[in-house]
Amino acid sequence: MVSRNTPTPDRIFAGVNLEFIKTISLNDMYAFIAYCQTELHAAAGTRARKIVSIRQFWKYLKTKAHLIDNNIAEELETPKLPKRIPKYLSLEESVRLLIQCEKSPRDHSIITIFLNCALRLSELASLDIGQVDNEVISVIGKGNKERRIYLTPAAKKSINKWIQIRSSLDIPNDALFDNQSCSKCR
Repeated sequence: MVSRNTPTPDRIFAGVNLEFIKTISLNDMYAFIAYCQTELHAAAGTRARKIVSIRQFWKYLKTKAHLIDNNIAEELETPKLPKRIPKYLSLEESVRLLIQCEKSPRDHSIITIFLNCALRLSELASLDIGQVDNEVISVIGKGNKERRIYLTPAAKKSINKWIQIRSSLDIPNDALFDNQSCSKCR
């Protein structure tokens, strides 16, 4: 098997011209994908990306370059991708994580919110103080939709402690969690 970093001699591609491309069939494309699976041991995700690249190339040849009349790659089917089960922390791992960040009220509050409120990273990073009520956080999520998340007692305690410390700091913005340069954690 040839390493990915091995330089490819130009002579391999010297014979690739429009006439050659027009001779490629759907069976040839499936044979290439099968080769990727059996000989290169490419995973389903890798094969799916290769198929998308092939489809896009043929789409370009037909719609933009107007070099071919029929886009046979449209019929190329992608392999079924396995559903990934989300990874999560065990209760013991969560407790260890919280203990590790007890020295930093800011970090402790961030981790507590993650563990108790199921926010996305982008949602947490864009939180302003005005979005935090004593009982609820208003979050702008995917699709610019607002949702309200009720705080657990642990999350309330941690956020209130951080807001109290934050108010004594000279932070020039409304970001709930700022980074080292006093800007939102984005």
